[in-house]
Amino acid sequence: MIFNLGKKRSEKLKTSLSEIKEGSFDFEMIEKYFENKDNSEVFHILSDKTCDDLDSEKLFCFLDRTNARIGQ
Repeated sequence: MIFNLGKKRSEKLKTSLSEIKEGSFDFEMIEKYFENKDNSEVFHILSDKTCDDLDSEKLFCFLDRTNARIGQ
């Protein structure tokens, strides 16, 4: 059971988490954010080639379950 949610609410949450989110993603803005933030303490950064090989944009769309842009 997910915390102490009611059964109906718990089922709705499980269903919504299993669905791929519809909508648009502004990958140019996401990339600009990453390039402009301080990455000096980052353990590892994937190369552009690795991101292309993994089809990272498609993977991101599949994994993203946020409700707010800032969560992305």
